[in-house]
Amino acid sequence: MKSPFPGMDPYLEAYWPDVHSSLATYARDFLNRQMPKGVRARIQESIAVESDDPIDEPPLTYLPDVTISSVKTRTRPRNLASSIKASTPQFFTLQAERETIRSVRIETAQGGRLITAIEFLSPSNKLRNVGREDYRRKREDVLASGASIVEVDLIRAGRNVTALPSAKLKPQQRSHMKVVVVRGWMQGRAEVYAFSVRDPLPTLNIPLRKTDADITLDLCSIMVQLYENGLYDSIDYTLDPEPELSPADAAWGDELLRNAKKR
Repeated sequence: MKSPFPGMDPYLEAYWPDVHSSLATYARDFLNRQMPKGVRARIQESIAVESDDPIDEPPLTYLPDVTISSVKTRTRPRNLASSIKASTPQFFTLQAERETIRSVRIETAQGGRLITAIEFLSPSNKLRNVGREDYRRKREDVLASGASIVEVDLIRAGRNVTALPSAKLKPQQRSHMKVVVVRGWMQGRAEVYAFSVRDPLPTLNIPLRKTDADITLDLCSIMVQLYENGLYDSIDYTLDPEPELSPADAAWGDELLRNAKKR
């Protein structure tokens, strides 16, 4: 069953970790069916480490191939000062599990040279200063390498962190979702797809090497696959999405859901 919404279903933001993983996987599969010889798409994972304290150092990003492994415990000699009483610690509630961020990397099959990075933005990229700064540094590193970047922002919450400043958008587009494409050899120009919750998701032109023809990424077909395979037809559409839609979009959505017999 398809989502009752024509494009990005706003209720899917509540399930973003699963949605985000599926977007990266289905995008990789879609792209690899079009790749020229010697080029491939791969998923890269990293872990966002954030802080609520604005004076903290910016967050580091740890690749998960660095792990902590168990070691054989040494037997403690009995004659040590086991009678020493441990100090009393303070107890704090820690943050929830750190978010795993997945992106798609188009690279050369030999040598793994980055050609294009496709970033599906997450709340951790948009909601806090440390997350925004971390993401911007990541984008700068990609562009500094001469590679292209495709920023897919389907999250309504948070501030704009794409390469295109909000001031460049029309006022009615600033709260919309968007995709921004910056080609590595044309970094002074951005290609933008701006759309609202009422619009179908676009089919994107994905740049490869300068000498290659673009390939495409059909976000609409990927979202249909994601919704069906994730069994999201069980969503309770009688509730409001989080974050809430604007009053005009909420009225439009209410009529849409009633016509679809979801309310």
